[in-house]
Amino acid sequence: MAQHEYFCHTCKRSFSKTLSPAEYGEGAIVCPHCGSEDVEQRASAFYPIKRERLRRGGNAFRGFRLPSSECEMQTEDFAFGSIRIDGITHEHDVVIEGGEIRKRKKRDSKKFRDDLGHTPLSVEEDIPWKCRRLVIGTGAYRKLPVMTEVKKEAEGRKVELVIVPTPTAIEELQRNTKGTNAILHVTR
Repeated sequence: MAQHEYFCHTCKRSFSKTLSPAEYGEGAIVCPHCGSEDVEQRASAFYPIKRERLRRGGNAFRGFRLPSSECEMQTEDFAFGSIRIDGITHEHDVVIEGGEIRKRKKRDSKKFRDDLGHTPLSVEEDIPWKCRRLVIGTGAYRKLPVMTEVKKEAEGRKVELVIVPTPTAIEELQRNTKGTNAILHVTR
């Protein structure tokens, strides 16, 4: 099984498909977002997956990572509205905690949206505090507000807070990931 990255020219969105070697050569690939066949395969990283991992069920790539002693996380592409990390495209804000990637759940912060014009990062969210340094990417256009309470909480926990635009946050993560977690704002 291998994960393949595609880009749809009709709806302008990226998507991934996990295919066996037999499936890869058969039939046209269809965009899951709009149903178009006007798709182009993109280069993506290859990661071998042990057979035992596949037997456990579910998405073989969800939460998969090589131990940090073997390799570092690879952020391969960032564009307004999406980010590709370790060969997987995410079209939502992401939280990186201990090398694991998950979707940012901002539901509890939405109540502050009207006051700030954008859903902020608030202490109401599940912030990955178990680190020495927390990098917060505020988006390509610095649209993610970080509430004062988050800054106070970081200070109280003795966590260094790095609040920068997402492209700069990615550079920070590529330089040094030891003891670092991150929240990256990528959505529109």
